[in-house]
Amino acid sequence: MLPMLCAAQSTSIAYLDINDVKALFMPHGMIARNPGTSQADYAVPAMSGRHPLYAASLWIGGVDASQQLHLAALKYDQQAYPDFAPGPLTVDGSAAISSTISLLYDRIWKIDAADVAEQQAYFNCLATPGCDPAVEFPGYSVPAEFYQWPAQGDLQQDQAPYLAPFIDHDNDGTYDPDQGDAPCIQGDQALFFIYNDKLHTHASGGLPIGVEVQAMPFAFSSASAALDQTVFLKYHVIDRGTLTLQDTYLGLFTDFDLGNSTDDFIGCDPARNLWYVYNADNDDETVGGTLGYGLQPPAFGAVLLQGPFMDANAADDPMDTTLPAWNGTGFGDGANDNERLGLTYARFYDNTSGATGDPMTAGAYFNYLRGLWADNSPQLYGGDGHISDPDADPNTPAHFAYPNDTDPVGAGTGGMVQPAWSETSANNLPADRRMLGNSGPFTLEPGEEFDLVYALVYARAGSGGPFASVAALQQRVDSVRAFWQQLGDGCNGQDAQVGLRPVPDPRPLHLYPSPCAGLAHLDADAELAGVALHVQDALGRTVLAQVLRVGTNTIDLSGLAPGAYTCEAVTGQARRVGRLVKE
Repeated sequence: MLPMLCAAQSTSIAYLDINDVKALFMPHGMIARNPGTSQADYAVPAMSGRHPLYAASLWIGGVDASQQLHLAALKYDQQAYPDFAPGPLTVDGSAAISSTISLLYDRIWKIDAADVAEQQAYFNCLATPGCDPAVEFPGYSVPAEFYQWPAQGDLQQDQAPYLAPFIDHDNDGTYDPDQGDAPCIQGDQALFFIYNDKLHTHASGGLPIGVEVQAMPFAFSSASAALDQTVFLKYHVIDRGTLTLQDTYLGLFTDFDLGNSTDDFIGCDPARNLWYVYNADNDDETVGGTLGYGLQPPAFGAVLLQGPFMDANAADDPMDTTLPAWNGTGFGDGANDNERLGLTYARFYDNTSGATGDPMTAGAYFNYLRGLWADNSPQLYGGDGHISDPDADPNTPAHFAYPNDTDPVGAGTGGMVQPAWSETSANNLPADRRMLGNSGPFTLEPGEEFDLVYALVYARAGSGGPFASVAALQQRVDSVRAFWQQLGDGCNGQDAQVGLRPVPDPRPLHLYPSPCAGLAHLDADAELAGVALHVQDALGRTVLAQVLRVGTNTIDLSGLAPGAYTCEAVTGQARRVGRLVKE
């Protein structure tokens, strides 16, 4: 039975625990912080009782055409109504959700890949002459969790027809485990949950966006220590609203607490899209009942493996030593408009108040996403990064905080190569710091959807002090990235899934009249509800975008020049295309 609780704040939890990490997740996006104890609940090694992370969550913000700030950011659930809440949004353009629906999704689905593989093997046996399922799979029954998998939305509630991805064994487009269908996951174990930013008034002070996040953390049980102590975070982000947001930034907020949080230093490696925590000395002591990691402490970090797409420009942007090409992907590969942003800013703030402390307004949250302090001054290179520190260079804004020597081309300082800068070289006092790994700016359009992938990585050197553990972390990140690049985005090698790889659909979009003088129409079925229609000119540039509703949609081309236009709608299953000519 689903838990009945106040819609103000989610309290459900689940653990990803297939490998040498035991990590807590909540269905509105909070990672690690246990709501019952208010303590860290992300143990590495899994049975050690020691934790390198106190809390983590997504932040996203941008401005609309009226220059109003829309922002969703979650810190610690200390507010009665956090910015995010469980559940999917409607696809009718209102991007709405009720408390009743949110309660139904205040849970996390947990799936093991071994169960998916057995389900597939069983139903393959049923269809194979000579294979006796009573012998090969005695007493087999479909796992109960498969029946609860939120594969398809409730069309009566104006939800999207497809939500959680699934393996469609009988290829009928409908999820039915009794016909061999199964959840589509990555890793040896995965969690799945859906959350949004529209149920509550935002505690951050930002206006809502209408964003839906379909989250799938996953992990591998592996003989490789690098994988065995790593958790992957995959977020499918969908803008269900109707506003176009310019200057959009998103980031993964991470409050690293490496065992004893009072003696931490932080840093980043922007070439690797990595930000991390390490101990200020070679002994992470136990303090106040919080277990430290002891002598030769580890390092722990977050790495961006796949960022958001850059705005399309119908070109293959070249690879060079400036941002975003320096640490982004898809540059100079011969393909147009597949470029993704890497780490644009690695930021930090202190567990204090004031210009460099906890954000207290929506503007301060947004500043931290886009490289500014709460007082609107830029993060600077050197010292503590704030203009009040005489060791911070007032003429050198810094995209990356404490990169040490990992930005040899000056990508984060406008091409001006700088000396190494770390907390150690700055003679800082250790403290409890919070970090953000941010990407932007980009334009967030109605109906746009994209995948983000991060990894949380742990490493501990056998000797050499804290910086030796940082070096071990960098090596592990390289290994994790190489593994991810060959992994792909399917169901652990299975391609028969719904909702992951849109393929060309032979059914054209029903657009009329064509030619038209200014107004055209599109008849949308339930499959197109909530999908963004992108109208592209002859150069492939998106010149108009709108969210489709079931029934007849009016497309206003009156502001466009005469000519031929391509109209594209990408659903959870396929890419549908049509053409319009404006006279």
